[in-house]
Amino acid sequence: MSGIHFHNDECECSKCCISGPRGPKGKRGPTGPTGPTGPTGPTGPTGPPGVCECPTCDCCTEGMREVLEALAARTPDVEVDLGTIDQTGPGQGNNNFIIQAVVDGFVAVGTVPGMGTTRRNAAFPICNVVGITANDAATVAILNGLELPGDIEDCEDCCEESMREFLSRVIGQSIDIDTTATGQFNNLQNVFIRSAEDIGQGVVRVTDTAEGPPGRVWILSLCEITTVQGFATLI
Repeated sequence: MSGIHFHNDECECSKCCISGPRGPKGKRGPTGPTGPTGPTGPTGPTGPPGVCECPTCDCCTEGMREVLEALAARTPDVEVDLGTIDQTGPGQGNNNFIIQAVVDGFVAVGTVPGMGTTRRNAAFPICNVVGITANDAATVAILNGLELPGDIEDCEDCCEESMREFLSRVIGQSIDIDTTATGQFNNLQNVFIRSAEDIGQGVVRVTDTAEGPPGRVWILSLCEITTVQGFATLI
């Protein structure tokens, strides 16, 4: 009987049925639990060295550098006696030093007296500077009015900090000070720290009088002080 097709109700769909079109994609199901951590991968290559953020020099050198930079920036030039760790007394080549600049970070450059009226160039590593002083009225007034450096960022020095705190306890008293230099920077007798403003980061200013216009001023490196004597009490 042509044109007539029989459907066998017992046939399996996979064998005799025609598949219909694919239905729409269903919604994504919830995320399953995190699987176990895999093994650690190999160590990567070492990166380049980082930039050191530590201070470039000790706190006393940093403080003295700021003092010398402030003097070098003044007009007209400032002439002082510069104390270094090898100074043996008046008349040395670091007296009557005219400060002109601080170069290469920590070298004070200027001129000192030469033969006759000629001056010669001179440079002093600031790490070897014990202090500066003057006794002519104009320069004394400059040193006495100079603002000393405050806290220097990232500067921690147990010796400098301890001496700075100690000297704050003898303000206003007559004291004697020895340093690593000799001559006019050593065995300073009956000198005074007049106020807290005379103690800066790495440096201290002392005068030969307790009040009124001083006749002489020293600005000393705290790290180059070897002895403080004669104080009566500690505040």
